[in-house]
Amino acid sequence: KWQGGLSETENPLTITMDDDLEITAVFWDEIIIQDLIDKAADGDVITIPPGTYYENIDFKGKNITLQSRDPDDPAVVAATVIDGGENGPVVTFNSDESAAAVLQGFTIKNGSGFYKEFAGTFGGGIFIEDASPTIRKNIITENNAERGGGLYLRLSNSIVEENRIAY
Repeated sequence: KWQGGLSETENPLTITMDDDLEITAVFWDEIIIQDLIDKAADGDVITIPPGTYYENIDFKGKNITLQSRDPDDPAVVAATVIDGGENGPVVTFNSDESAAAVLQGFTIKNGSGFYKEFAGTFGGGIFIEDASPTIRKNIITENNAERGGGLYLRLSNSIVEENRIAY
């Protein structure tokens, strides 16, 4: 028996039912990208609708695809923003992710880098160390770090293609 509060004007992203027949609805304004990454398994594809998401994300060794609704549409890429709020790198890959870990179709902004004692800050927009992800079709802008303001790579064979990177 449904006891939810959906109306014809509400537009859920997902509705799921567990084994106990509990229904959970997730709405557009409730998306936390890091939560989706944490729940994902290798090989999963996570598609994010346009909007601004104020968070810093870490792939945590997962070889998943995180993408906007349409990475080939510049308007969608510009409208799907991950904003790090000057709270470290916006996106981190440092747990041996492979080329199967894909980030595509986002605007990555307001990152401030990963701080290393006696060395400064690294990778404002995207920090990659000991990992080799695929970074494709993103706008990486308005990020700051002493080394690699937009993108920092160390001990990496990453595939980086079709991105626009600017301070």
